[in-house]
Amino acid sequence: FGEVAACLVRVPTENVKQKLQAGVYNKTGEAVSGILKEMGPRGFYVGYLTTVAREIPFSFIQFPIYEGLKKKWSAYQGEQVGPLQSSLCGSFAGGFS
Repeated sequence: FGEVAACLVRVPTENVKQKLQAGVYNKTGEAVSGILKEMGPRGFYVGYLTTVAREIPFSFIQFPIYEGLKKKWSAYQGEQVGPLQSSLCGSFAGGFS
């Protein structure tokens, strides 16, 4: 569910970014107003389902690895992992996924 919600923000941002990178628009404000003018609010969500379909399998791989690494590290040191250790576990899990 988290990835579905995150894509509500990620997809419009990606659509604006891609239009800028492709040279369709020169400025962010132009891209936002152009997308609204051409397609309405739905234009920001073009590719939403595809993005969600791409992100879900990634999450199914990443989060079990993240939790497993934290559990093993905690057991190794005899206490819960700290924020830095947790972020390292997340970085590894994300990179592996």
